[in-house]
Amino acid sequence: MGSDALAESVNSLDVAVVLDDSGSMGYDTICHGCYEQAGEIFPEGDRYPLTWPPLASSGHELCDTLSSPDHPGFSEYDGERYITIEAEHYSSYQPDYHGAYRDRSISYWVIQRNGGSNTSANSVDTGSSSHRPYMRHNPWINYAGAPITARTWNDLTTNPGIVPRLDYQFQVPLDQGGIYYIWVRGMGGTQTENGVSPSTIYWGLNGTPVGSEDDFLEASRTSAYNTYWRWERLGNTGNLAPGSLHTLNIWAGGIAVKIDKIVLTTNSNVSPAIFNGDNIGPEESGRLFGLACNICSVPYGRGPADGCAQDNQNDDIFVDEQPLRAAKEAIKGFASKLDPRYDQFGFVRYDSSASIGLDGDDDGELHCLVLEGQDACEDEYELAFEDVLDDVSNADDSGTTNIPDAMWDGIRVLMFRTEDAPDITDPDNLYKDNGHQHYGRPQANHIMVLLTDGVVNERPNKCDNSTFRAAAADKYGKDSFADFWPDTSDTDQDCLMFFAYAARSNLVTLYTIGLGDSVDEELLEAAAELTGGAFYIAPDRDDLDDIFSDIFDRIYVRLVR
Repeated sequence: MGSDALAESVNSLDVAVVLDDSGSMGYDTICHGCYEQAGEIFPEGDRYPLTWPPLASSGHELCDTLSSPDHPGFSEYDGERYITIEAEHYSSYQPDYHGAYRDRSISYWVIQRNGGSNTSANSVDTGSSSHRPYMRHNPWINYAGAPITARTWNDLTTNPGIVPRLDYQFQVPLDQGGIYYIWVRGMGGTQTENGVSPSTIYWGLNGTPVGSEDDFLEASRTSAYNTYWRWERLGNTGNLAPGSLHTLNIWAGGIAVKIDKIVLTTNSNVSPAIFNGDNIGPEESGRLFGLACNICSVPYGRGPADGCAQDNQNDDIFVDEQPLRAAKEAIKGFASKLDPRYDQFGFVRYDSSASIGLDGDDDGELHCLVLEGQDACEDEYELAFEDVLDDVSNADDSGTTNIPDAMWDGIRVLMFRTEDAPDITDPDNLYKDNGHQHYGRPQANHIMVLLTDGVVNERPNKCDNSTFRAAAADKYGKDSFADFWPDTSDTDQDCLMFFAYAARSNLVTLYTIGLGDSVDEELLEAAAELTGGAFYIAPDRDDLDDIFSDIFDRIYVRLVR
């Protein structure tokens, strides 16, 4: 090399990014069902805002001033009057659900749009039967991976600012004052925390706590099973004057408790469940106030054309899938730094098990020089790596955390092997993949970047095979398989460290990223450093872009003239 050589990179790169898409990677999704990828690459996809303006079945706007008969503020059935408000039409709420404005240890109420056909909806906003709106107490774990603490009555009375609250301002009909009985259609979560049932809500009137309810049926944290909605009577308002304004307060107690509809009636003996015999109750009829009557309230999804300061369809409600979304976008940014003329890029996803890509085809394999040829790799990275990036975009969160299986696939995707029918009890045969072609290049630098937000709690079956365990220990000079990670007696951890040794023997450099505070830093650091790589901790998902940039700077040092 002459003195005019520029430092750019030592060798071409074969890079496999290994992404944890286990269930906890989607824990902080703000609204389930407000956005669907629909086969598109983010931010394209389908969004499901509420319909503006909110209308009664009769066609009048629910934000209008009460005036009989055009807008009486109630609906009638079998001679009974009902003031009805859909839960998503709150007048105000606290705290803010945006991550930038709240303490991550404090939960919040937020709209969801994955309710089924038996979830109530405004008559003009029913949408698809799989996108009915309701409100849920979010999230079910905090950013450190620990359960959110459910809120107690003592919290509410001594420190109400930490207890999520929804406010529903309502107006008593002009011709009928009296005592109103409050009914709520709700559903519980699944996990008792801090001694609080997951079905618990607290209620009050005009800012004063009055009572609680915990008899809703317990169900899934993240979905609204049709048959689990139940009407429960909270109590009564006391005597209210005709036409007077009041605010019903609903505070969250149990984790993932949900509410769908609120009904007030002067009849103490009638349940809204009998209305039309469908359990959904009467259609929305009460006069709405506050945010429910603000076209720029985020759930309506409006933008500058409607006089709003921002395009609300870009709000976290409609684009958030966290921390999985942040990881996906950081991976795409990392891929954009690679040069398809020299470098290859592949993708492994894992939860309870791992796979190269999503569908068992070649989309997750290294692209694109070996697979498609040099001529196909002259374009920008979006085209050269298009199939891989599509798989990254479409990864969904579910399952547990099988890091060893992911590392196994990460090594395989970087190899170039075609041998048939390996003996899985022989560690030297791990990557003879039943004749399946992989597209690694012997002369390239082999890089694996593995990201997780949790601890290893699964392993591939081979790590339980006694013949394999003995052969693996012998191959790497261990007295037993348990000596791969002797600090504990956890076979999952032993298995992970075995694959770190396997990565090193296959000339794969491993970089590990721990997202949040619930990862096993010591184990991830040991695995990476064994291969000559490095471990990074990302306290917050916003740190991921900088970490991927630092990894790129470490691996990209090609010398060119």
